[in-house]
Amino acid sequence: MQLVAEATAGPRGLLWLAPLLLAVAAQASEAPPEVGPPRTEGAPGRVADPAPDPLREWSGTGAIEERAERARLAALRVGIPSFDAPARGLLLFEDPAGSGLEQAREATAVAPELPMARAALAKALLGEFHVGEALGAGIAAVAALPEHPEARAWFEATASFAAGRAIFFGALVFLALVCLRHGLPAAHDLGDGISSALPLFARTGLLGLLLLVPAILGQGLLGFGLAAVALATLRGSPRERAAGLVAGALLALGVQGGSLATARALVAFEPDAVAAAALAVERGSFASSDLLVLERARGADPLATRALAVAARRRGDLLEAADGYGALLEAGLGDAALANNAGNVSMALGHVESAVALYQLADELGGGPEVLYNLSFGYGEAIRPSLQDETLRRLQHEHPALATALLDLQAKLTGGFTIDLPLPEALLRTRSTTAEAVAATARAIERPLAPGALGESPGLYAGVLATVAVVGSVLARARHSSACRHCGARLCPRCDAPSPARDLCTACHRLLRNPESADPERRSQRLAELANLAEHRRRAYLVAAFAVPGAAGVFAGRPWLGLGGALAGCGAIALLGAPGTLVPDPLAVGAAGPLAFGAAALSCVAIYAVILTIILGKRSGEVGA
Repeated sequence: MQLVAEATAGPRGLLWLAPLLLAVAAQASEAPPEVGPPRTEGAPGRVADPAPDPLREWSGTGAIEERAERARLAALRVGIPSFDAPARGLLLFEDPAGSGLEQAREATAVAPELPMARAALAKALLGEFHVGEALGAGIAAVAALPEHPEARAWFEATASFAAGRAIFFGALVFLALVCLRHGLPAAHDLGDGISSALPLFARTGLLGLLLLVPAILGQGLLGFGLAAVALATLRGSPRERAAGLVAGALLALGVQGGSLATARALVAFEPDAVAAAALAVERGSFASSDLLVLERARGADPLATRALAVAARRRGDLLEAADGYGALLEAGLGDAALANNAGNVSMALGHVESAVALYQLADELGGGPEVLYNLSFGYGEAIRPSLQDETLRRLQHEHPALATALLDLQAKLTGGFTIDLPLPEALLRTRSTTAEAVAATARAIERPLAPGALGESPGLYAGVLATVAVVGSVLARARHSSACRHCGARLCPRCDAPSPARDLCTACHRLLRNPESADPERRSQRLAELANLAEHRRRAYLVAAFAVPGAAGVFAGRPWLGLGGALAGCGAIALLGAPGTLVPDPLAVGAAGPLAFGAAALSCVAIYAVILTIILGKRSGEVGA
C-alpha cells in the first residue's frame, strides 16, 4: 500500500492508476482472485471470456481463404501484427494440388508484415508475368524488413557487417594501389639508403617486407593498411596524402565501427530467457517451459509480469491479467502498449469508463492507429457519439488504409472487438545489449582483420595515425626519385644528372621540347617507340580501371575519385555476398534479403560507373606516372 500511495501522489498519479484499479476493485468485490493454478470454467473469480486463438482459427474448418481471414483477425485482436506460423507453413510446404501464387497470396494475407511472404508473392507474380504487381510486392517485401522483429535484427546485423567490410576493404584497396603507383621509386630510394649497388628486386622485396612488418607483428590487415598510409603520406602528392589519411581513418571506421554496429544487432538478435519466453507468449507459440521461466521471474522482472498478464488475458483469466497490468502501472512502468492492453482488459470486464481513460492515456503516449480504433470503440460503448466520430475522422485522416481494413473487420463481427498491441521492440532489445556483451561480440567480429593492439584500442590507432601524418609530412619535403611521365625512366636526384624538366628525363626533354638538337631519323624512330609504349600503357590502364576498383582514379592522378571508386566497387562486392554470410535467415526474410542487398549493390555499381565515366572522359591517351 505504501507503493500505491507513492505512485498515486498528486493528480497525475491518480490519473495513471485510477482507471485500472477501479476495474480491478469492482471485479474483486464480486469474487476476489485466488493464488494458485488456473481456475476452471465457472470457478469463483473466473471470467469466461477467452481471447481469440489464431492457431485454432487457422486449423479449423472451411476453405483456406476463410481460415486465413479468421486467423488474421484473431491474431490482430490479440496483438500479433503478423501471424507467421501458418504463413511459413504455406511457403515451405507447397501443396501439389494448389497454386504457388494462391499460396503466396494467402501467406501474405495471414502475415502481411512477414517479408518472406511478400517476397514469395513477388516471385510468384513474376512467374505469372504480372510485372507491375511483382514490382510492387518486391518493394513491399523490402519495406517490411525493418518492421518485422526477426527480419529487422537479421537485416541490421547483415547490413552493418557488409558496410563495415566494404569500407575497410575499399580503403585498403585504395592504399594498396597508391603503394603500387609509388612502389618502384620508393624502393629505389630505400635501397640508396643502404647501398647503391643493391639490385632493384632486393630493394622491392625490402620495401614489401617493411610494409608487412606491422602485420607480421600481429596487427593483421589493419597494420598493413597503416603502413600503406605511411608510404602514401611520405611519397604521395598533397592530394594523395590527404586521401591516404582519410583512407586510414576509414580503416578504423570499417573494422571497429562496423563491428560495433554488427555486435549490437547480433546481441539483440538473441534475447535472454525471460525475453524469449515473453516473445513466445506474445506470438501465441509458448510452451509450459516458457510459463515456468516467467513464473520464476514474476515480481522481480516486470517483463515476466507483463507476459503472464498477456497469457492470462488470452485464456480468459481477466482478473489475473488486471492484477498484472495494475501492478505494472502502479510501479510507473507504463507505455502505450501496456495502457492499451490494460484498457482492453477493463473493457472485457465491463468497465467502459476505465477502459476509455486507459485508451486516452495510450493515445497520449503515442500508441498509433490501433489505439485510435480502440478509443473510438470505447467512445461508442460509452455512448459518446461526437467523440467517437471525431476519433474515427482522425484515424481515417492519419491512417486511411488501416482504418478501412479495421472498419471492414468490425462490420463482420457482432459486438465489435478491441486490439491488443505487441510488446514494444525496444523493451526486448535493450535487455541483452549490455556494454560487456556488445564489446565482446564486436571484438570477436573485428579480430580476423585487426587481431592486435591497434584493433583493440581506437585511441591507440588514432594516435599512431596522427604520428604517421606528422612524420610523413615532414619527411615528404626531402628530394625523392620519380619516373619520366613519357617513357617511365627513373629520375633520381642522387644517381642521375639533373634533367632540364622536372617530370621528363633528359632524352625525352630533348626529343619533345628541343627537337632541332636530335637526329630527325632517330627522333622519328623514338617517337614511334614512345607511341607504342603509350598504347600498351593505355590498354593496361583500361584493364586495371575496369578490373580493380579505384585503379582508374589512382593511376590517373585523381586520388579522391580513386578512393570513391574503391569504396563503391568493394561495396558492390560486399553487398552481393552479404545475405547468409553472417546470420542465417530466421525464416522471416526469404528472398527479400537478396533483393534489398542486390538493389544496394546496383546503386554502388552505378556510382562506380559514374566515377569511371568522369575519369575516362577527361583522361588523355597516356597514363600519368
